[in-house]
Amino acid sequence: CEQCKSFGSTSDVWVSLANQVAEVTSKVYPDRYIETYSYVDTTEAPIHQTKVHPNVVIHYCVYRSTYWPSCMVLDSPFNAPGRKALAGWRKLWPRIGLCYYPMECSEWQYVWPSFPSDVAIVRDFAEHRAFLATYFGMVPAHSASSPQQASFGDLRRYVMTRLSDEPNLDADKLAHDFARDFYGAAAEPMWKYFTILNEEPIRRKWVQHCEQHLRGFVTQDLAGRSLALLDEAEALAGHDVRLRHRILHEKQTFLWSYLADKNRG
Repeated sequence: CEQCKSFGSTSDVWVSLANQVAEVTSKVYPDRYIETYSYVDTTEAPIHQTKVHPNVVIHYCVYRSTYWPSCMVLDSPFNAPGRKALAGWRKLWPRIGLCYYPMECSEWQYVWPSFPSDVAIVRDFAEHRAFLATYFGMVPAHSASSPQQASFGDLRRYVMTRLSDEPNLDADKLAHDFARDFYGAAAEPMWKYFTILNEEPIRRKWVQHCEQHLRGFVTQDLAGRSLALLDEAEALAGHDVRLRHRILHEKQTFLWSYLADKNRG
């Protein structure tokens, strides 16, 4: 309507509402926050609303497919609009928080080798002293409601959490040390598989949004190199049930992705 248009944009309306609510609640609860998002229809920074109430927390959500479509190759030109929108928000509130989808949202068992992007995004927000970081869909390995999502979820959660607090840490060393301790006797082939899988989208410039069903990532060549390492890791695990569970999760995710690409029925 004309009244809404007079605000300038959807983001102007949204921030104005959050500010008004915080103005009321902060008088009663001065140490509590109103939490909201730059998300889908509010991706762009406000045009006229130039102040954010001290008790309002905003998260920039790297989600909208026309703004940040590739979570696998962060420096892709397709991500330029998202970077521009984020820069606009940071002028308004430098400590804007992060909401991140480091997974395939609609096919949870699909491989999603976004570790380099995970590192770059989380480190960037940590260096800007982001108020808060949230990772959507990173379900723990033993969730009661659904299987653990995507590839190397435990490793990625660990590294992202550490970098959120200390962005100058060596991410590759964190990942390698985690893999050594997490996979034990099978650490060497699992680390090789982790490396191959995360190099693949960068090598092939594979641009894919977290709800885009783009087929063909798991090629015959990638399958040949990867499954040999997963078989080796499974053999090294022997009868260690906990270790086998960790390895077979990665193997199942890889095989599911291959089958899902090849057999769409």
